[in-house]
Amino acid sequence: MNNINDDLYDKFEDIVHKDGRVSHIMIPKDHSKMYPVLFLIHGMKGIHEWNEEEHGNILHNMNNWYRNYNFVPMIVVMLMVPGKDSMNYEQRQFRIYGDNVRSNTPGNIADDIQYVRESFKKIMLSDKEHTAIAGLSLGGAGALFYAIRCGQRKVNSIEFKAIGAFSPSDFLWLPQKMDASWIKNKEELKLDKNSIHFMGVGIKEKTLLEGSFEDTVDRYENVFRENGTAFRIVKNTSNKHAYSSFNASLESFLKINIFKKLK
Repeated sequence: MNNINDDLYDKFEDIVHKDGRVSHIMIPKDHSKMYPVLFLIHGMKGIHEWNEEEHGNILHNMNNWYRNYNFVPMIVVMLMVPGKDSMNYEQRQFRIYGDNVRSNTPGNIADDIQYVRESFKKIMLSDKEHTAIAGLSLGGAGALFYAIRCGQRKVNSIEFKAIGAFSPSDFLWLPQKMDASWIKNKEELKLDKNSIHFMGVGIKEKTLLEGSFEDTVDRYENVFRENGTAFRIVKNTSNKHAYSSFNASLESFLKINIFKKLK
């Protein structure tokens, strides 16, 4: 039995994908149980964004939050975004969250999730009620659109109890600029009403084009609300599009108890 005063996690482990990419996983120390899973998608800077030591890494923070909020113990998987070396990061993101997910072709996050599930099936629950996805920045928008595609197409039968977007990039207008036809119909922006939908953002975060991430979140909220999807919005005091804001959003996401207590 986990003691709330003890650390829930003691280390990172690597997951080596078939194409050589390396994702990370944190598993509660008690391996005698099965756990829900939270998949995390990084942003433009890469997977190390979850582990910036100068701000306190995710292993340390998750242990502290567990002691503070007594959330349901979960496996945390930090996915390394797939993509060809010849693509720049934005092209990779659109490939993964757009047409690739729509057509369910090899090399997308659906394959990664299934690979992780199969590799850890003895301790990882895989039903909707015990699966969540979240991401930061480009990965935050990616988590939203990936969840939409899963809901529309039942991609590999993956469904999510909770979806979190932390300071998500503005995919409401950027895809038109990049001619990504998969998001031109805004009526597609809807999610399962029985899931938890969360967005977190710093009130003074600026985009690369000197826009406001707070405005971006408000635009997302408006479009999703028009299509029947309600979001929980939590704003923090961060004035930088950096780990301090992502960290605050992840903490708020966990505080709402995204998973029910296990029997």
